[in-house]
Amino acid sequence: MIRRQIIQTAENIFSENGISKVKMEQLAIETGVSVEVVNAEFDGMSDLLSEFLQHKLSEIETALSAIQDISESALEALVLTLQKSFKGKSSFCDEFYDDLSKYPSIHKQFISFRIKVQNTCVDYFIECINDGYFINNGNKERMAMIYMEEISNLATKFRYEVVRTMLKGICTPLGMIEAKRIQENIEAKKLEIETIQ
Repeated sequence: MIRRQIIQTAENIFSENGISKVKMEQLAIETGVSVEVVNAEFDGMSDLLSEFLQHKLSEIETALSAIQDISESALEALVLTLQKSFKGKSSFCDEFYDDLSKYPSIHKQFISFRIKVQNTCVDYFIECINDGYFINNGNKERMAMIYMEEISNLATKFRYEVVRTMLKGICTPLGMIEAKRIQENIEAKKLEIETIQ
């Protein structure tokens, strides 16, 4: 119970300040416990960060599984996955991601997960081409990889709406019909994902 409270407090602080500015004393004060309690629960910042990241990635994994289960098309799954990814990334300040690289094994775990999500998006993208939602230029895998890389880059600079516009730019007429259906139902789907989590 107290361990979970400390992790929740750490998440709130990490999201606003990054990792390097967070001290165990601050965590103790904001959690409402003594430093000794925090130190008894976690063997330093690396231990805390590792458990925090495992918890966070598990939450995202559950959401991505829910997305796959409730999506009516690959395009809907792609849109919902991208939205979840953007929301997760924007929950933390730039310093958090910069600081994460100072913990190599934890950073490696984070990068592996990010690659897994990107590969999932590539698979959805290819499925969108196969289903006739996206144009087919003859090299589906390459097109999917290029678009997903660009979308990943856009995630750091722009809001999801820019990516949605970019995706519509490669939609076929069938894809535009599906995109409109998704747009009309997106809020209900997001609520459904939240309840599954």
